Amino acid sequence: MRLPNFRRSRFPGDRSAIAMHTVIRGELPALVVARSDDDLWLVGDGINEPDSAEIMDLVHLAHLVELDRTLLELADLERAQQADRETLGSPWVRSPFQWLDEEE
Repeated sequence: MRLPNFRRSRFPGDRSAIAMHTVIRGELPALVVARSDDDLWLVGDGINEPDSAEIMDLVHLAHLVELDRTLLELADLERAQQADRETLGSPWVRSPFQWLDEEE
């Protein structure tokens, strides 16, 4: 069974992501958004390494969209894709997603 992608530039209200605390608290913008092949959404600040569970938490994507409406542009992100940008307001650039330990 194929799960739906989220068209119409919106996420379902219950869609969650693992995000860095700096993004959740609005201290830094989301600069990296990834959707794994098993449908896990990840949101990072592009600065800190996502190597510790202590700097990340589970959050509804709707909360992150309240902080940054441009995340809605990624509602149709396919599985095994990521989107990066240089700064808040820069365009999102999509590419294939790989876990960090798979890049070696």
